[in-house]
Amino acid sequence: MAGGRLLKYLTYRVVIGLVTLYIIVTITWILFEAMPGDPTSLFINPQFPPDVIESLREMFGLDKPWYIRYFRFVKNLFTFHFGYSIYYHQPVKAMLAPAIPRTLLLLGTADILAYFIGYKWGTYIGWKRGKAIESATVVTQLFFYNMPSFWIGIVMLYVFAFKLNIFPVGGFYDPNDIERLSRFFHIELQKGFLFFTLDSLYHLFLPLFTLVLIFMAGPTLLMRTSILEVMGEDYVLTAIAKGIPEKQVLRRHVARNALLPMVTSIILSMAGAVGGLIITEAVFSYPGTGRLYYEALIRQDFPVAGATLFIIAILTIAGVILADILYAYLDPRVKL
Repeated sequence: MAGGRLLKYLTYRVVIGLVTLYIIVTITWILFEAMPGDPTSLFINPQFPPDVIESLREMFGLDKPWYIRYFRFVKNLFTFHFGYSIYYHQPVKAMLAPAIPRTLLLLGTADILAYFIGYKWGTYIGWKRGKAIESATVVTQLFFYNMPSFWIGIVMLYVFAFKLNIFPVGGFYDPNDIERLSRFFHIELQKGFLFFTLDSLYHLFLPLFTLVLIFMAGPTLLMRTSILEVMGEDYVLTAIAKGIPEKQVLRRHVARNALLPMVTSIILSMAGAVGGLIITEAVFSYPGTGRLYYEALIRQDFPVAGATLFIIAILTIAGVILADILYAYLDPRVKL
């Protein structure tokens, strides 16, 4: 891939990405403005004097014309200022700072595990086509793929948190868990980095397990389909006819060439995972950007909700560009 051609392509895609991001921000603002009610109605008592109500509206810029509110909304997002939360009365940056790493940890780990397991298992059942294990896997994966994420999350909470009392019902870290974790891991823990890490993983397990169950269906079925397509190619049939060992044919000739669709899927799936992530974080009270967006939307806290969607849009657009570059790098037939 020539450096000049790659730079030209990146410049083109960045410009298109910025235009797309601007359109997303504009549509987001229009949808927020179209919502009924006023954000200040959640904490303003109707019995307040009119001058007090007006001063509060002026504080959040709600008394300004629509074009000024729109310009301020766009400017705050594209300058990463984000403004101030209407409900929490603090900078949005301060709210996003701890939430973004937690969401990246949850979503990134779930995506990596789902695609690693899906790649391995999809390859296996594709190679073992026609067997009972293939049919059972397809039925099971379609079941989890079509089940609402909140339903799976509620079942996980009911079984493992309420009935068995193995895992916590929510949160990310609780310093009071030290005795419980000491019994769980059969070691004497003290407050510090080790306890913080174990307790965070302890709280992370149920939402992570739920997302892996949901995400794994896509890569498993996609890899199975890719394996079935590649197995019909002439070079695979020739390798089998030459007597090359089965594992070698699967690893060198089949799985490697069937991997290309997974490259695009693993990055683009981040966009489709947003919906499930928001609901899962809300169900498990996991303090990430998904839960933050959910609560901000309910409370009509538009600066927080808009900033969250803006970050998600940036990650999605960057993922699409990265997917195109990786695909061209892995497949020489694709030209940028």
